[in-house]
Amino acid sequence: MAGWGLCAAAAFAALVFASAAAAQQTTAEGRAPRLEPSRAVGATHNCADYYPEVSRRRSQSGDVLIRYDVAADGRISNVTVAKSSGFVTLDWAAAQCVSQHWRNTPAMRGGKPVASPGHLAIIRFSLTDSDSVPFDNWGLLLWSIGTLTVAGFLLASLRRWVFRARSCPVCHAGNRSIVPFVAATYCSSCGTKFAPAD
Repeated sequence: MAGWGLCAAAAFAALVFASAAAAQQTTAEGRAPRLEPSRAVGATHNCADYYPEVSRRRSQSGDVLIRYDVAADGRISNVTVAKSSGFVTLDWAAAQCVSQHWRNTPAMRGGKPVASPGHLAIIRFSLTDSDSVPFDNWGLLLWSIGTLTVAGFLLASLRRWVFRARSCPVCHAGNRSIVPFVAATYCSSCGTKFAPAD
């Protein structure tokens, strides 16, 4: 019987020692392991190729604040525009770049990959002197000049037809009527009265 008591005491001591060691280990692990943040893979976080051509032509530039999540496998999801650049085309291009082109390593906690939501990134679209677009609408410019020239010629012809002119037989001055579609009846220079027009 004394042997059983000794065995029970030894077992109890072992159990207390094991639970104390486990408690000590739990408190050491009870603190959350340090989180290693998600990082960009290579040069995937470059959105220069996504600059919309229409925005370049219109000299639009600006910063877009993007919010996104990184999954435990490194995939980027839930891409949204947190703050607009003021141009819809730039905002759309930034969201497309992040969702299609960007790659990240997952965040790590205790050596295990974990999801990390709520990342923020600024995508900057800016024009440099080499990005400025030269005037390439010469055809449109020439068409506009030609159209204005023809319109001016037609208006001048219409004016001559509506406000008919007559030359004075005495002083040879040109006279225009101020009444539409009626020929001048006298010379404004010398006062000679004209014969009625046929």
